[in-house]
Amino acid sequence: QPKNFAAAPLIARNKVIGVLAGEMPWDRADEGKPDLNLLMTFSNHVAIAIENARLYRDLEKTYLSSLHAQKMAAIGNLAGGIAHDFNNILQAILGHVGLLSYDLGEQSPEYSTRLRRIESSAQRASDLIRQLLTFSRKEESQPQPIALNSEVKEVMKLIGSAIPKMISIELQLEPDLLMIDADPVQVHQILMNLAVNARDAMLDDGKLVIGTKNVTLDEAYCRTHSALRPGEHVVLSVSDTGHGMEKDVLDHIFEPFYTTKDVGQGTGLGLSTVYGIVKSYHGHITCESERGRGTTFKVYFPTSGKDRQRLHEKRGKDPLVVHGTESILLVDDEATIREYCGELLKGYGYTVLTARSGEEALELFVREKGCIDLVISDLIMPGMGGKRCLEEILKLDPGVKVLMMTGYAVSDHISQALEAGAKGVLNKPFSGQEMATMIRSILDEEPMTRETTSAKRNAPGLRVVVSK
Repeated sequence: QPKNFAAAPLIARNKVIGVLAGEMPWDRADEGKPDLNLLMTFSNHVAIAIENARLYRDLEKTYLSSLHAQKMAAIGNLAGGIAHDFNNILQAILGHVGLLSYDLGEQSPEYSTRLRRIESSAQRASDLIRQLLTFSRKEESQPQPIALNSEVKEVMKLIGSAIPKMISIELQLEPDLLMIDADPVQVHQILMNLAVNARDAMLDDGKLVIGTKNVTLDEAYCRTHSALRPGEHVVLSVSDTGHGMEKDVLDHIFEPFYTTKDVGQGTGLGLSTVYGIVKSYHGHITCESERGRGTTFKVYFPTSGKDRQRLHEKRGKDPLVVHGTESILLVDDEATIREYCGELLKGYGYTVLTARSGEEALELFVREKGCIDLVISDLIMPGMGGKRCLEEILKLDPGVKVLMMTGYAVSDHISQALEAGAKGVLNKPFSGQEMATMIRSILDEEPMTRETTSAKRNAPGLRVVVSK
């Protein structure tokens, strides 16, 4: 027997999101008009309820995403601060080891070997700190338009031997992949970390799949992923058939020093480094995993646009000519760095003045006004910081040259200092050769705009002021 049905659209935001349908008890359409009106009213309420549920769900996702972003930002700031302090410590260690190695020369092979071991360990610590700075987005990068497929193939050549033969590797690369703006070295770092993690998750055998594809993200998706912007993106995916992860592990995998590996088997910095790199490109990274079902990481890169402004560290052109007879004022709140840099620069022939703070540096500069030609200043100091010290010194003498030192590779402080008139930035920890080369490069860059020190003191050379 034929049955009567009625249907009403569910409309939200001027879009049909569904249909409400049901069997009706009447035989003729005119008999069911009151029921149809009721059905339409009911469908409107249902549509509103569904849309509200969606909005609440999106709001909850956005809130949780915001909390996670705030937590990671706080951890990043903490990591960056710790890294800055450790770079100061490593600067003193590596610097004094370099001076000892120079003094001993080949006279004491046994001590030279031990010093090289100390230097090697300190360099390893420096590499770990660089990963911390990458996570906190205070590490320098050199973004440029690159073809991600080419980078994937290049990395596979490097890690092929590190993947056991019982693990099969499959590449699923989209042929017409869009370009992305990224630092090739950092892209290699992302791929290496994700591939090694996948390898470690597959104990005996398994399958590693690396894929790329173009996607277009809409506003709805980006609303629940605050770091993303609507538009075209390139997705890099790394999947494995390993043991997978529980949810409580997934919640912490991007935190620095968090690891499920045995002691001595990992630093816990691999995924946090990947997270920091991806965020620095305004990208996004997700991880889908289930115990016993494997893991898939997806990295979203914005497609290549106009070249981004990059901060380039000034470096000397001629590494051989590093000596000089200029005078240097070294300002540093760390006594060990003052001692190391002072001894180093005296060894290169410079006259060195030292100060413990920005305030003391200004007093010395006023007293020696007209005789100081280069200021080397640390950015982060108690009291008067490096940028303020730079500004005050340039007010007193616009012609003086200033070199900054910092434990951060990239930060707002650095760009502000360069805009304020600094000639370059020296990143810690640095070698004596790097410091001397940069000083010489800055001093020889252009003629002084004022009367030189040699003319005022009837002595050869310029005066160099180092304020750290």
